[in-house]
Amino acid sequence: MFRQQNKGQASVEFLIIMSIIFIMATLVLGKFFNVSDTTFSMILLKNHTLKELQKQNDFYFIEKIDDPEFFQNSEGKNSVNIKITINGFQNGELETEIKKAENTITEKTKFEEANVQVIFV
Repeated sequence: MFRQQNKGQASVEFLIIMSIIFIMATLVLGKFFNVSDTTFSMILLKNHTLKELQKQNDFYFIEKIDDPEFFQNSEGKNSVNIKITINGFQNGELETEIKKAENTITEKTKFEEANVQVIFV
């Protein structure tokens, strides 16, 4: 006479199983695909640059950040070169402040030397 329907129970079990699979996949993929120091150096440069641009009274924005070029210099140190293009007029003081990101990059990555080239367009 009364038939019990288990449709709701099946969807809850499905959600639990899918959640477990998602969590396991995230943990496993996190071990294989780490953020490299080259990517992290770009993130540090962008973060530092945005903080400096906020302090300016004039309008500037980041046009692009080129892919970092990493190499070993003549002394055998791990080095990285990064070019950042900023849309706005030439500002020597701003350029100097942005270049201070070199210190942050060398402190927080494996690179022993960082060179930031600021280009205004």
